[in-house]
Amino acid sequence: PMRDVPQRLRWFSTLLPARRGDRILEVGCGNGALLELLALRLPRATLVGIDRSALQVRKATQRLATLPSPPRVYQL
Repeated sequence: PMRDVPQRLRWFSTLLPARRGDRILEVGCGNGALLELLALRLPRATLVGIDRSALQVRKATQRLATLPSPPRVYQL
């Protein structure tokens, strides 16, 4: 649900230049909101998120599951 994405994440997601073959790691990805924005904006990028919380990793995995190329999310 994109409406739950804070404005600061929407803004931040626009700062990264879109280049073919980008690899991006988000540390502390939480529920995956920024990864979702980046996946929609940079469909050819390799996106990976990590978080310490098993709950947040589950939430992020569920949130991203419907994307064509969902980012991978791991628990540390």
